Amino acid sequence: DHHNRASLYTKTDKAHKFFEGDQWDGLQSGGESLPLFNFIQPTCEYKIAMVAMKKLHIEYSEIEAAEILTAMAAELWETTEMDKRMWEVVKEGCIAGDAWLFFKDRNYNAQMVDNINVYLGDEQQKDVQKQPYLLFYERRPVSDVKEDARNNGLEEDVIEGIVADDETYNQSGDADNEIRNKQDGKCSCLLYMRKNENGDVCFTRATKTVVYQPELIVTGMKRYPVASFVWLPKKGSARGRGEVEGLIPNQIECNRLLARRALSAKMSAFPRAVYSTALAN
Repeated sequence: DHHNRASLYTKTDKAHKFFEGDQWDGLQSGGESLPLFNFIQPTCEYKIAMVAMKKLHIEYSEIEAAEILTAMAAELWETTEMDKRMWEVVKEGCIAGDAWLFFKDRNYNAQMVDNINVYLGDEQQKDVQKQPYLLFYERRPVSDVKEDARNNGLEEDVIEGIVADDETYNQSGDADNEIRNKQDGKCSCLLYMRKNENGDVCFTRATKTVVYQPELIVTGMKRYPVASFVWLPKKGSARGRGEVEGLIPNQIECNRLLARRALSAKMSAFPRAVYSTALAN
C-alpha cells in the first residue's frame, strides 16, 4: 500500500527506462521512429563513477591484533567481491534513489536488492537497525524453493503447495521474459526479518501459501545483515531520490523538440508538387 501511494513501482520503472534510453515507451506514434538524445545515461554514469571509484577498505587500529584483522578484512573484501557489489548499489541508488545490500550467509556473500522489493516496518526510520521488521520480496524458481523446503523438514504434501505464479506486476524491468510453466517457473517469496525480545534477529521465509522456512532465531546476531544506500536523502523518509527523477522533465522536452524538428523537416523541407484539381477536371 505504501509503495502504491508513493508510486514507487512506476517511478522506479520509469527511471530505469529513461536511463536505458526507452524514453518513448507507451507513445502511439503510428509506426513513426522518433528521435531521442539520451543525456541522462552519461550524466548518471559520470556521477556513479565519481562515487564508486573511491576505493574503500576496512582498517583496524588501537588494538593488539590490528594488522592481522586488517589483512583478514582485506581478504574477505576481495573474496566477496565487495567492489563489484558497491558499483551495483551505487548505480541502482543513482537511478532509483536508494538500494539495499543483503548479506545472505555467514560467509558475508551479499546481493543487491531493488528498492521496490524492500518493505520497511517504519518508512520514516532512516536507521535500518531500528526498523521493527524488514520484508524482502523476490522471484525464485519453484524447484529451488521446494529444495529449501525439503531441507527445512517440510512434508511433501505441504511442499506441493509451492507452485509458480504470474504476480510480476510490482516488478521493474521486463517481467515477460520469465518462464511460465509450473515446473520451471518462478514464484513470489518473502523473507521476513525481525528482532525478538532479546534483540536476536529472526528469519522466516514464505510463498503465498507455504511457510517454507519456519522462524529461525540466530542467537547472538543483534544487527540486521542489511545495509542501505541513499543517493539523495528525503526529509522524513527512509527512502531517497535518484538522479534520474529530476532530469526526466528536461529529457522529455529535449526529445519533443527533436521530434518537432524531424517532423517539420519531413513535412516542409522538400518541394512538393501542387496542382489545381479544378483545372485538372
